[in-house]
Amino acid sequence: MVFLKKFFNGKDNTKSQEETVDDIILQILKEEVMLKNIQSEIINNELVINECKMTIKAGVSNKTQHQNAIVLQLDFIIKHENFDTEILESVAGIGRKNDIYHAIRNGTASFVSNVLEVIADGFCDTHNPELDFETLLGYRQQIWHPKIGGLHAQGYYGINTIDNSRIFNILKDEIVPRLGTKRFYWIKVYVSRQADGEIITQCTFNNEPFLKAQQKMEEYAQSWNTGNQFKGEKQFILIRQCDKTWRQGKYNYENLKKYVFGTIELFENCSTEADWEGLFESIADLTGDIDLAIELYSFIPELYCKFTLPEIQYSDEVVLIKPDGSKTNVYLSQLSRLTLIKRLIREKLNTGFDKDKYNHILFQSATFKAINNALNQGGELENLATLPLAINVTEDYNPLN
Repeated sequence: MVFLKKFFNGKDNTKSQEETVDDIILQILKEEVMLKNIQSEIINNELVINECKMTIKAGVSNKTQHQNAIVLQLDFIIKHENFDTEILESVAGIGRKNDIYHAIRNGTASFVSNVLEVIADGFCDTHNPELDFETLLGYRQQIWHPKIGGLHAQGYYGINTIDNSRIFNILKDEIVPRLGTKRFYWIKVYVSRQADGEIITQCTFNNEPFLKAQQKMEEYAQSWNTGNQFKGEKQFILIRQCDKTWRQGKYNYENLKKYVFGTIELFENCSTEADWEGLFESIADLTGDIDLAIELYSFIPELYCKFTLPEIQYSDEVVLIKPDGSKTNVYLSQLSRLTLIKRLIREKLNTGFDKDKYNHILFQSATFKAINNALNQGGELENLATLPLAINVTEDYNPLN
């Protein structure tokens, strides 16, 4: 989801139409959460949920005027100290004729009922025993509590259409192996079948494309007996690790920041062959942590590639190669530090960067080199997909700490 700068990062102090719409969204959002007995207040253009100290930014990124209705795309950014990145959500608000208030009210009410209530419930260590499950990660046993939002159905309505657990049960075999040691994971699912039979799916796992889920949702939609009628389903699922098994990780936003920014500077300052040969050792000296050094050395150029070419279908796995040549595939979502590393890099780049220094790091990416070769051979950017990245690790490397 792309947020337009004019909604959140504009420097113009003039009161604009977009800023007025943002004010309306926040006020209506405050009213809607009040209806759910959730106390909040508007501070610095954000809605702050008092009890759990969660903040929400809101804006409009698209507007479409039809003959008898207006459709707004409402975008929400949810932040909390227990999330290592923001939760991003977009909903459609539909209003009568050109009534933006009606559109905002409808879209905001849907967001509160189908997403925000689920997230707020996630801060309570309550659970449904019928949905709970356990995982064993190495020698570490973990208990998980799924919090399943309401199934938002559109169009065709048939018997047994509303079953809140159905999508989770379809995707569970793909969700479980992607869980690592974090406290929260979230899955967003949208699937629709158009009147002409075309199927559209969009699924994310902690904001990252969830391609296996999209394949399963496509198979699911193919089973719908809707004739030539439109049908769509949308759902938000939050998975919380039980307080009994969750452990605070070694790194957080504040203590990781200096190592990420320092490593970027080390990359930028490499100018000789000797610099490049000694880069990993320099990162290890900076961090005092070989596991973290491996990840910063291996993933920073690859993340630059993802920022540069987001159109590519990137693999969600990585191959860990140990000194004896043995290989292990793990999901990127299981690497406890990677999301924070990505967030910190993005934040640093958002403050401005030198193009030459940016490219200096980008050109070290193995994925970027492979994509460039494919394009030179006639490949089309939107049709490219990557294989899992392979990185060398130590015998004792542990991505879960």
